[in-house]
Amino acid sequence: MAHVEELPFEILSTIFALLYGLLKEQHKHPADSYAFELLQVLLVCSRWNSIASQTPSLWTLAHVGTDQGSAERASRTIARSGNLPLNINFLSLRDNVSVVDSAVAALKFLSPHASRWRSLSIPCLVPTLVELISCLSLPNLVDLVLVPRTARDAEYSYHGICIRAPNLQTLLSQCSPGVLFIGNQRPRLKILEAREVWGSEYWLRVLFGAGQDTLQELVIRTEDHRVCLAEQSPFVDHNGDRIFCERLSALITLEVSGGYFLDWRCIWFTEMPCLKHLVIKVEAHPEPNAEAHSLPPFETLESLSITKKTSFSMKAAVRFLLTRTPNITKLSLKDYSHPVDDSGKPDWRVSVLLEEELDSSTPLFCKRLEELDLSGGVIPRSVLGELMDFREPVIKRVLGHNPGPKPSSS
Repeated sequence: MAHVEELPFEILSTIFALLYGLLKEQHKHPADSYAFELLQVLLVCSRWNSIASQTPSLWTLAHVGTDQGSAERASRTIARSGNLPLNINFLSLRDNVSVVDSAVAALKFLSPHASRWRSLSIPCLVPTLVELISCLSLPNLVDLVLVPRTARDAEYSYHGICIRAPNLQTLLSQCSPGVLFIGNQRPRLKILEAREVWGSEYWLRVLFGAGQDTLQELVIRTEDHRVCLAEQSPFVDHNGDRIFCERLSALITLEVSGGYFLDWRCIWFTEMPCLKHLVIKVEAHPEPNAEAHSLPPFETLESLSITKKTSFSMKAAVRFLLTRTPNITKLSLKDYSHPVDDSGKPDWRVSVLLEEELDSSTPLFCKRLEELDLSGGVIPRSVLGELMDFREPVIKRVLGHNPGPKPSSS
């Protein structure tokens, strides 16, 4: 077996590229700063350093900071990355937004290669940077991340960054309204995450309309109960045609999170014929009203996850949702509103699954339930055992709790 120092250039280069690829898979977004995790390997010896410098796939991340070395790193990225797609990360400007000269200098090296940009992460409200990027054409940009400069900035809306990115697929915007597309050339997104959407409903509906046959994952975060996404109003596309968002035909996952008493129409604001996973994370949800009863059944839904952290009761809302989700196989009801105890007090989650079904020999809803997660608090073993017995043999496991031995029949 050859010693590692005897391995040829091609093999070591391939090993480094594979290692780099594994690191990328561990990060949620390609613009995350994973390049520095290779330093310990690349600094082993001069030969390894030389091989790494000639392996283009190791140099596809341009991490632009506020230090004086940003321009040099950007130049090195361009020189060593060949013609591979680039991931551009400006997020460190959040630490010292008053120092943008180095970022502007780095951008001068990166801008001529804008057609190679695959992902871009940038803080909002950095006018000089935003203006320069708005002048670029980004035909191959796939992922865009916008974050507030500071926690306080997240509380305010701003006019957004204007870009030309017709092939954008993923948009993660923590700023409202986020992104405006030059010439009304709105992309057909696959993944959209928008935080604090109140006041930006029209912007969202426009994106829904453009991606109504491509959008697969949607995350909506808001602290304002006045958010309403159900209103149907047309928008004009780049051809001058009036477009309505009639349905999200490809949507698989919907997550809604935020404050108190969100509008019921936040979880069903248009037709979603392929929806499989619904996640709700709120402080409280209103009891069923006329709007709720107008919602159609979620026939295609396979999993439902509800998380709450306050003492507001969600029992009625959860019970109603379960009557609208007849085919789910996974149910998660997480309640972190009270200290964990084993006092034996009835748990509202178990009663929702039992109290209306005790007079029947079979469950009245969630008949296909195979997996149940009741994290938060401790369910008394006797009650949990009763629930498992009632739902056998369909239910296969209960997560978050260990029911222990089933109570004796005697």
